[in-house]
Amino acid sequence: MDENGEVQVDPITGEILMGMGTQKLNVRNYTVWMNAEYDGKGRLTTYDQYSISSTNLGIDKFKSYINQLKTLGVAVPFNQAGVVMSYTFFRNGTYDRLGRQIGFYETNGMIGSYYEDGVLKEINSISIRERIGLSTEYNAIGQLLSYKDIMIDPNGAESYVWQLDAAYDYRGRVFSYTQENISADGRRSRTTVRDQVYNRLGQVLSYHDETMHFNVNGDLKYKTVTDRRNTIYNAFGQTLFYDELSETFDGKNVLTQSDYSTYRVPDDIEASLYWLNGE
Repeated sequence: MDENGEVQVDPITGEILMGMGTQKLNVRNYTVWMNAEYDGKGRLTTYDQYSISSTNLGIDKFKSYINQLKTLGVAVPFNQAGVVMSYTFFRNGTYDRLGRQIGFYETNGMIGSYYEDGVLKEINSISIRERIGLSTEYNAIGQLLSYKDIMIDPNGAESYVWQLDAAYDYRGRVFSYTQENISADGRRSRTTVRDQVYNRLGQVLSYHDETMHFNVNGDLKYKTVTDRRNTIYNAFGQTLFYDELSETFDGKNVLTQSDYSTYRVPDDIEASLYWLNGE
């Protein structure tokens, strides 16, 4: 998938691209897209995506899981420790007259377990995202500029996200944007993110974030300013390391709190993870 979360299709054959590989840290991973459907103009409207990752399975067991994945999809059994499957069910893809995607309904989940510093950790999550076609806009060169998403959590509670005025770096990665949020309980916030820096895997290493929080009458309650730096991820894309400076200002822009925090992985595995950092 590309950096906007959209599936990549071979421009010549029209086939959905898939990949298999082995990263450092002995991470085996396999991704497949299945059950693709297209509209009358050949544009993708439906697909299922499954990915399996493992840090401790041998090649034979890993291939066995791949075969089950191709047959069973999300129903593949997960009684093997150290295997994680993520899945996406994409439905109702819609497009504008230029063929740019403007709307969809997407279910995302992750299930399984993985070892971190010798400790087995469980994963089981699911979320739903619906993009509203009438609110989707692109810039003059076809990069996604703004959109509105409805987010639904496992309990059915809805929240809303509006992304505005996205700007991109020379590699086509989002450099800055403004985002407005309404949470399920009605709270509203407005976030401006700028100066995003990426590693060679497309993961965000650092950024500057200013978020304003409002009451039900639209009055500013407080503002937080955050600078995140030196982020490192594990093989499953989860944050393991960062330095962060956060400041809080009241509704009159008076500094009320300043915090510096850091999270670092244990020394014995930091060196093996450091390859994830940098261009």
